[in-house]
Amino acid sequence: MAKKQLKSLTPRALGIMNWMLARPGGGYVECAREMGVSKNWISIVANSRVFQIEMQRRRGALHAQIDQKAAEAACAALDGLMETLKEVEDPRLLLEAVDKLTGYCLRMESDQRVG
Repeated sequence: MAKKQLKSLTPRALGIMNWMLARPGGGYVECAREMGVSKNWISIVANSRVFQIEMQRRRGALHAQIDQKAAEAACAALDGLMETLKEVEDPRLLLEAVDKLTGYCLRMESDQRVG
């Protein structure tokens, strides 16, 4: 752990966090330039325990939102597929849909056993 640590999250530290969340591939140099601070200060902030805890919480919340939206999109797509399949006359298209959905279900089941 770094010797110098933040004791609390300042508005500037929260700005750094927001910058990092918005640009996951961005580096300390770019962040420092845009935030008007030194690269060393970005490192101190980003490696502080209080920053790490809040960053982890916010990333978790973002992932949960993404998972929720992905699930909603998948449900909407499946609803549309179900309506389309009612009118399909080509059995190959029906078999392809069944094959893809069965493969997906098997992967999900396997992931649940592992996770």
